[in-house]
Amino acid sequence: MELKKRVGQKIKELRIMSGLNQTEYAKIFGKKRGTLADIEAGRCNVGINVVVEIALHHNVTTDEILMR
Repeated sequence: MELKKRVGQKIKELRIMSGLNQTEYAKIFGKKRGTLADIEAGRCNVGINVVVEIALHHNVTTDEILMR
């Protein structure tokens, strides 16, 4: 699986574990729901700043998001 899809899947898992829908989750990170949907589906790249924000929000390392 390519990196964009793996990262998107991990972000989706973290969102679901937090109990938020895409709109609520996207708002936390200053993104639109459609952008988050594209990230989760691996259709677009996610910026490193967003990866860091998500990691901090969930108290995980960026490696946990970026690696398998």
